[in-house]
Amino acid sequence: MPFGGRPPSRTENISVRKNRVGQSFFRTAVLSGYHHRCGVCGLNIPNLLVASHIIPWSMDPHLRLRPDNGIALCSIHDKAFDLGFWTLDRQLHIELSYSLKGSESDSVMSYFGKFNGTPLNLPYRFTPNGDCLNWHRENVFLDGKP
Repeated sequence: MPFGGRPPSRTENISVRKNRVGQSFFRTAVLSGYHHRCGVCGLNIPNLLVASHIIPWSMDPHLRLRPDNGIALCSIHDKAFDLGFWTLDRQLHIELSYSLKGSESDSVMSYFGKFNGTPLNLPYRFTPNGDCLNWHRENVFLDGKP
């Protein structure tokens, strides 16, 4: 066998799992606040947009459905935000981590570099909560971690 072993005898399982209740409310509220556009790049393809939590769902049940704990982001900016490659400063300007700022890659510059220091495209309602953003800068942003 090319992969060093036998394949499993079955390829599906039946399981019980938790489902997020209210996630569709959160998504609708956040995305509509941003007119269904990414807050970073302005992409307006709804299927590629995420209602990104600033403080993750798992961290605080009281913040899970609060639209001011969310930002409308395209998939790539959402993933990079969740991994701490960028954050928002107190003036809601995009701040890149040193690892992105120091990159000479054309792709990194295209997707991220050109946005460094620019303001977030603000929503018409549910502006990102300052306390949530402080938490993100201190606990998620790569340059903010001790």
